[in-house]
Amino acid sequence: HPILELIRARVAAGTRPSRHGDGARLGLAVEGGGMRGCVSAGMVTALHRLGAADAFDAVYGSSAGCLVGAYFISRQTNGTAVYHDVLPEAGARFLDKSRLVAALGATTSMRPRAWAGLRPRLPHDVFNLDFLMTTVVGRLWPLDWTSFWANNRHQPLNVVVSGLLSMDSHTLTSAKGHFATLPELARCMRASMLVPGMTGPLVTFPGHQPFADALIFEPMPYRSAAADGCTHVVVLRTRPDGSQVGAFARSCYE
Repeated sequence: HPILELIRARVAAGTRPSRHGDGARLGLAVEGGGMRGCVSAGMVTALHRLGAADAFDAVYGSSAGCLVGAYFISRQTNGTAVYHDVLPEAGARFLDKSRLVAALGATTSMRPRAWAGLRPRLPHDVFNLDFLMTTVVGRLWPLDWTSFWANNRHQPLNVVVSGLLSMDSHTLTSAKGHFATLPELARCMRASMLVPGMTGPLVTFPGHQPFADALIFEPMPYRSAAADGCTHVVVLRTRPDGSQVGAFARSCYE
């Protein structure tokens, strides 16, 4: 396969991201899906172990995929523990299923354009993104910001979000001025994971529309990679072969 040959050549040459000199731009697109992030987290760990992390020129993450991508860029191979250890142990501090019915009752009758009018915080958040972004990413299993920021210069993270007014996907990046600190990156990732009405208030950046979970318009971010100039894209899928992705094949959660 031409992508495998490209990766092998780059690994053999030992070149660095965005400095390969082969005329190609190789993107890594990481699918989201809540706790299915444990699947893509295992995949990026395999890429690390194979010595292929530097073969990619940019990373694109949707929902849980952006957090997996952030740990990939920081070269923290133990970042998978967030999904197989930290969050399962957290239980209702992160995922409170008892609030699901009440949260759905607050949103099922709303049209997409009405999401922007949600009050600052509903009392029935099912997913506690404050716990994930502040407690886990900031303290319990901290993202190595120094390493991330250094690597992000040449292997940038593109956080994919859904625009609730334009009704399409967008990317949040450091090059566009969306983040330059860990708290700012956490805010971008929050937007990519934010299910309207179930995970707290919508995220709006100055001069932008409200943003929410990438799964609404681009759960598998290969289109963002192509639009960004990637000539080749490796997609890390969190669904099994044969699964359909899109508005015609959603789980109860989606």
